[in-house]
Amino acid sequence: MQTVYSNPCIRCGKDRIVSKEWTQQIGNTVLTRTETVCPDKICQEAVESDMEEKRLKKEAIMNRKSLPKTPVA
Repeated sequence: MQTVYSNPCIRCGKDRIVSKEWTQQIGNTVLTRTETVCPDKICQEAVESDMEEKRLKKEAIMNRKSLPKTPVA
């Protein structure tokens, strides 16, 4: 029995397409990596900008947590 996987776009719901595929060896294990994108270029740009915004926000929160706390006088 063959399993069919679906990978819908998080924004528009269209099935994503493979843009790049490569293999990578880590120790004795060989991994096959696949990068998928939305077939709608405008939608993909919006998804990427949204993900970048979230990444920057998370990075700012992590930086604030790692700063030494100054005592309040």
